Amino acid sequence: MKKPISVLIADDNIELAGIIRTKFELEGGMIVKGIARDGLTAIQMINDLEPEIVILDIVMPNLDGIGVLERIREARPAQRPIIIVITAVGQDTFVRKAMELGADYFIMKPFDINILISRMKQLYDEKSNNMNALLDE
Repeated sequence: MKKPISVLIADDNIELAGIIRTKFELEGGMIVKGIARDGLTAIQMINDLEPEIVILDIVMPNLDGIGVLERIREARPAQRPIIIVITAVGQDTFVRKAMELGADYFIMKPFDINILISRMKQLYDEKSNNMNALLDE
């Protein structure tokens, strides 16, 4: 049996974060390690909990999603999580900046949660396959 994919949700929308958590738990194969409601808490939780995937909102208090991406990039953790950015802000400059800073996928609110889950699993499988290929060399 495969181990569950560990996820951190970083979004100040408490209702949305709760819906995502519930759907992930019902889906199976994923475990939500925590929910951060601001960017500074997200950074701390990423460091402490080491999630494999971070669902990251761009607009958050204290430190926005772009700031979170910048800090993750500066820290260069050995096992950088897969980062999926979700936001209602669709300006090209935000999308481009997030991707430049290492976001792996970008999805606009409102979104179909089943598509989010599908992309998460796809990105996780791709990363796992790439890691296995490197270990085989």
